[in-house]
Amino acid sequence: MKTERITVFYFSPTGGTEKVARLIGKALEGSADISYADITVPEYDMYGFTDNAAAVFCVPVYGGRVPAPMAERISRVSGVDTPAALAAVFGNRAVDDALCELRDMLRPQGFKTIAAGEFVAPHSLNESFGSGRPDAADERVIAEFAARFLEKMKNDELDEITVPGSAAYRAYSGVPVKPSVHTLKCVRCGVCAANCPVGAIDLINPANTEKSTCISCMRCVHICPRGARYVPTVMKAAVTLKLREYCSGRKEDKLYF
Repeated sequence: MKTERITVFYFSPTGGTEKVARLIGKALEGSADISYADITVPEYDMYGFTDNAAAVFCVPVYGGRVPAPMAERISRVSGVDTPAALAAVFGNRAVDDALCELRDMLRPQGFKTIAAGEFVAPHSLNESFGSGRPDAADERVIAEFAARFLEKMKNDELDEITVPGSAAYRAYSGVPVKPSVHTLKCVRCGVCAANCPVGAIDLINPANTEKSTCISCMRCVHICPRGARYVPTVMKAAVTLKLREYCSGRKEDKLYF
């Protein structure tokens, strides 16, 4: 298969998944026309694929699952037996069923998963877990991932692969960690509301957040220009204690072909 265009999609509330996506795109440069599609916020174009095109889908892992908004995002993307590479980016815990779920979302949209990988980035709830990742060692793995994806397309090895995980999917109902607002720091600039992946923040009064809608992605905390959004100290300490049990030590990237 001659590949002329590769689109790299990424859902990246705090930037870790985007970094992995950009490294994959960089490793693919020179082989095809590379473009990027940020689908973190709802306002993005519809994407249709034709012959000689391929796609890379990069998502963070939340509780071993694909973020809930991805189902709507992927519904706007359509392929025609389009080769796809999947990248699940996790905060140094585990990927669980995320790759399986992402593949299953893409299949009815016309995409065939021919490569997949698990890559580490800082945990969104506490960036000390996975700090500094992806590092130089990760970049070498990402380069191998891109090279083998290209090789498979060049050799017409386009059969869908098996990825880890269960089609039953791991139960996940979110985490009880919701950002709070320093009302004296908040100037109601609207940056958090405009960039919330699920529209959970009131544009007029950002202190009003629909907690049942919030997916605890921490994007608002990450991008607030005044540091007005935060996770309360006691709550963050409790989360850190729990994460330390599962996220300590160095977890390695894994590739599937």
